[in-house]
Amino acid sequence: MAALLFTLSTSLSAQVLSSKESPEDSLGNPNTQTMEKGAESDLPGEISGFLPKFQWNPSFPLEDYELGPGDTFNVHFWGAKNFSTTVYVSPSYELFLPGIGAISVRGLKLKNLKARIIKDLRRRLGNTNVAISLNRPREFKIGIRGAVGNPGEKSANQMMRLSDFLVKAGGLTANADLLNIQIHNILRKTDSHINYQKFSLQGDESGNPFLIDGDSIFVSFKKNEAVIKGAVQIPGRFQFSGESVSLQEIVERELGGLSANSRTEGQISITRLTEKGPRTHSVSQKDFFDPKNSENYFEFKLKDGDQIYFPAPIVNNPSQGDVVFVTGNVQVPGPQRFKSGTSIGTYISGAGGVTGRANFDGVVVYKSSGLKVWIKENPAIDPGDTIYVPEVTFKFWQDHLAILTTFLAVVTTTIAISR
Repeated sequence: MAALLFTLSTSLSAQVLSSKESPEDSLGNPNTQTMEKGAESDLPGEISGFLPKFQWNPSFPLEDYELGPGDTFNVHFWGAKNFSTTVYVSPSYELFLPGIGAISVRGLKLKNLKARIIKDLRRRLGNTNVAISLNRPREFKIGIRGAVGNPGEKSANQMMRLSDFLVKAGGLTANADLLNIQIHNILRKTDSHINYQKFSLQGDESGNPFLIDGDSIFVSFKKNEAVIKGAVQIPGRFQFSGESVSLQEIVERELGGLSANSRTEGQISITRLTEKGPRTHSVSQKDFFDPKNSENYFEFKLKDGDQIYFPAPIVNNPSQGDVVFVTGNVQVPGPQRFKSGTSIGTYISGAGGVTGRANFDGVVVYKSSGLKVWIKENPAIDPGDTIYVPEVTFKFWQDHLAILTTFLAVVTTTIAISR
């Protein structure tokens, strides 16, 4: 709780004590609730009734909290006067403090309230110190429309980020546009365009802002999407604006670049949607990274629906001692204790099972001796072996079904609008 308190004196105090209020401090204002010493409470001890009644988001800069009607605060006076009370901001943006009177908080942040109270405190109560903490933040309604599971109005507060609110709204649908989530604030007359993909791919909080009173959110439907898998730092689906975009730019700017130990040999698979359906062809990695080649990494332009697969790195054998290492396309890669007679399938199950894109028929065992053995040879597992589960290049029935679903959703929306 110390992180929530602002000491309105020369130092920060984390104490929230409660002592009997002096008669002259009881001003009978309806927006103050004084906690007398010995009063009954749900919590033991003198701080009963003065603990924050909300889940604090540690990433929120509490000093920047903007005050408004409905906010409640715990206030503790000590020194010449000793008492504690709970106050709230009235609909007219006033905060009433016993012994000081009404303070207008319109446009104030919590850090500004400190200086404001100190000024009045020293003038009216003399040698008295004050600590104030947020007891309960006010809630407000935010409307959300578009590509979410449960559109409509939802409750929010200033400590809620966009990602938290999207969960309340049922999450983003598969055809949501991550590049341009629009936030309009009717009170401030501002419009923001949020690149949520920055947050979802890279954890960049600029793509996941805190929400404020007056916001409304619209999530449009995505336009262009591609899939890049294999030896990239952040494999998966991603969206882009415009009809085409540089593959090199996307891999290096959005996906963290190619894996450091990616293969220098092997075939890169490129799938593109055509009028006759998806067409796949391969190009050697050597040719693809040759700028002189007509189709190369540096000039290749991605289009909607493209799927690119870079050959995954060859797995070095990390297992040592009496463990077996399971890696590749499993849910929880890592070492497992060796047990004599245990099958490959049991070790894979111990790693949480395979992912949806695992190629179980291509499982390889790298023996501690350096020998490579395929699963079809039914090898016995020994201490120090590594089990590697590769990835299928693409699951066409999944990937293209997702693309088709998105297309049908857009067509349905267009028909509905045109009626």
